[in-house]
Amino acid sequence: MLSFRPRTELSSLEHLNLQVCTSLETLSFLPTTLQKLWLAGCSSLQTVNASLPKLQEFGAEECRNLRTLSKELGSCMRVLALQGCDGLSESLATN
Repeated sequence: MLSFRPRTELSSLEHLNLQVCTSLETLSFLPTTLQKLWLAGCSSLQTVNASLPKLQEFGAEECRNLRTLSKELGSCMRVLALQGCDGLSESLATN
């Protein structure tokens, strides 16, 4: 089990890659410094609910239960890559 206080302990984190975290259901409270977030094989993940104003790249692969991406994922987004996320029903707002 991964347990940390991301806003304080990982305040300089820019890249996060999570693979095969099969018990992970929600991602929230990630450091606002995050620029790249890549997820693969997180089969129980349903929601990415984090405000990431500096996020430039987001990718999710084979996250079959992913339903929702936060509208706060970042206005700096340059790359959005989704594959095998068949359950995705809510995604980024278009402005």
